[in-house]
Amino acid sequence: MTIQYDSRRTASKRPFGAVPEGEKVFFQAAGPLSLKRLTLVYYPDYSPWTSVVMERRQEGEQAVFSCQVTFSKAQIYWYFFQGEGEQGPVSFYRQVSSNQPVEAAEGATWQQTVYRRTLPSPDSPSPLDRYLGQIMYQIFPDRFCASGLPKRNLPQDRIMQPDPQAQPLFRLEKGQNQDYYGGDLEGIRRQLPYLSSLSVGMIYLNPIFEAHSNHRYNTADYHKIDPLLGEEPNLALLASQAKEMGIGLMLDGVFSHTGSDSLYFNKEGRYDSVGAYQSQNSPYASWYRFRRFPDDYACWWNVPTLPEVTEEDPSFLSFICGPFPDKQQGSDNGPVFPPCQSVLAHWQALGLSGWRLDVADELPDRFLDRFSSSLKALNPEALLIGEVWEDASNKISYGQRRRYLLGGQLDSVMNYPFREAVLRYVREGDVGFFVETVESICENYPPQALHLLMNPLSTHDTPRAITLLAGDSSQGKDRAWQSCHTLSPEQFQLGKKRLLLAMTLQYTLPGFPSVYYGDEQLMQGYGDPFNRGFFTQAQGDPDFLEAVKALGRVRTAQNCYRKGSFTFLFGNADVLVFSRGQGTEQRATAVNRSDQPVVIPLSCPPDGLLFSRGAALTEEGLLLRPYGCAIFVLPPEKGAVKPEWR
Repeated sequence: MTIQYDSRRTASKRPFGAVPEGEKVFFQAAGPLSLKRLTLVYYPDYSPWTSVVMERRQEGEQAVFSCQVTFSKAQIYWYFFQGEGEQGPVSFYRQVSSNQPVEAAEGATWQQTVYRRTLPSPDSPSPLDRYLGQIMYQIFPDRFCASGLPKRNLPQDRIMQPDPQAQPLFRLEKGQNQDYYGGDLEGIRRQLPYLSSLSVGMIYLNPIFEAHSNHRYNTADYHKIDPLLGEEPNLALLASQAKEMGIGLMLDGVFSHTGSDSLYFNKEGRYDSVGAYQSQNSPYASWYRFRRFPDDYACWWNVPTLPEVTEEDPSFLSFICGPFPDKQQGSDNGPVFPPCQSVLAHWQALGLSGWRLDVADELPDRFLDRFSSSLKALNPEALLIGEVWEDASNKISYGQRRRYLLGGQLDSVMNYPFREAVLRYVREGDVGFFVETVESICENYPPQALHLLMNPLSTHDTPRAITLLAGDSSQGKDRAWQSCHTLSPEQFQLGKKRLLLAMTLQYTLPGFPSVYYGDEQLMQGYGDPFNRGFFTQAQGDPDFLEAVKALGRVRTAQNCYRKGSFTFLFGNADVLVFSRGQGTEQRATAVNRSDQPVVIPLSCPPDGLLFSRGAALTEEGLLLRPYGCAIFVLPPEKGAVKPEWR
């Protein structure tokens, strides 16, 4: 026995996806006439079940069951169906790969996300609406552009690369992550016209605070810019001139750990301060957890140079976020720092547009709540993005279901699931994985978070997209192997074609695309540090760059890419078609990942091509040549027109 139920179709459930607390949700399922009773069973985590007997009616040769449920509290609910047939009781659970129900004794449940009503309504104005439909550009500051300006107070132990085209050092004995290319904030400012030509609306900078590694994820001083990057006036000028061009500036906040070589821990004795490593009476002692003072301490991923911070410590919270809202200033755990010294207040005063929080799944709720409320008090338009690698709506970390997106914490997250779906489809043709990944995120995320997703193809933590799409697998290969393997000429040409397909998908999916510096110039590289080469246009292709610019213009000009719905139209191992819709505005994306031409017959002719590479309209339909792609207008009177061959 089976039932017909699809949580992503309004005939089965409405409204679609996540809902605010107190919202009525309609459920409907159909089954054979032999199914006499159907009950909806739902429950939040670790809570008793609630059962709702569904109303039964007969429609032709089917029994149809329906009910309404009001979810009163913002949290994640899980649900399945229990039935009573001629053979006795039966349960229906969700098939993970297809979202369809299956008869089983136990199995996967459906998810219903319920968020706080304090979040703006999807259809109402929001302080964050200015970011909708934008494009993000991620910059590894040391590797983008060097101004050549003299630097002050530069530590003497820095290894400077004399050749910007030199491969980053990767052997520990030669200083892995200790070599610098001299990129700086002034260099980024000088590149603002270039970024504007890409239609960039937000620059995301990897850490810029003083630290003693080129990646700067081992913060040494939260109140100082690393001297190799410049000084506060350089950041203020970059932020103000970027703002004049309609470009925001987002910083990377690393608050789960500091460097051991820091003002606060001071294991290496570089600073004049009394660090936690030096004395248990240090003003920073309560920030860290010592098992046996001073050499046995908790550290991030067991890396001794990255001592973990106790993020809920009152003095640390005050230091990062400012004074406690409940005015409980005193603490046995150490001093509470004055508000003028808070990290957030210090940097927000320079005109920042947002923050990306490193390893957000390792930051406790209390810290995220405080950081978010303090940030919004300083600037309601500031965007807060968290690094989460999985589905953030149901993420469990340290044994706790997280509430990142339910209201009062993160505005949105880095969207690694979309990245994997896009790359896997373009590389392997796995259309089922693509559709299930995209539709599940659309269903599970509050719409406010969905449309602010940060969608990368490459990052500083992953191999370059072009390398993944066409290069030899690096699975099980060490850094020595990665250092001497680049794309062959044939692989490079294939990678270029595939990367354009991937970026066409990236630019038209919900959320906003995040371009890792140099991807638009076809930069290559396996994992750290080879994905962090100095920005170069040497391998770039003018036609490819122009295509990326054209994608940016389409992306930012179409209203449907701000809050538009996603509808899968057709897909197989070679061809993928989907649409985005906002009111009567309907735009479709089509890609052909094969080396053979394909004609897509349409039920009515599109109104025109907004973007095309290797595509043309013919009497038979939309022609996609090998590795061709297109974005086209669907007639408004037809809505989301579906190809006849689905």
